[in-house]
Amino acid sequence: MELLTRQEAATYLRLSLRKLDALSTNGELRRVKLGEGQRARVLFRKEDLEAFIQANLSDDQVDITRKVIEIVRPRN
Repeated sequence: MELLTRQEAATYLRLSLRKLDALSTNGELRRVKLGEGQRARVLFRKEDLEAFIQANLSDDQVDITRKVIEIVRPRN
């Protein structure tokens, strides 16, 4: 399991820290919180970031991905 800092996660998703914080505060993006209060350390699992990306693919991207898979996958 790979854990990323807030800055690393924001860079990975190409978001600002403010947007990353908003997504995690609203529960749209899972986070790992170590400790209590303002001194708590917040980290993000890379697999959760990837799941967030998959969940937010536009329909066009999903259709393109399916077509590519159909082309690449050998037919029986």
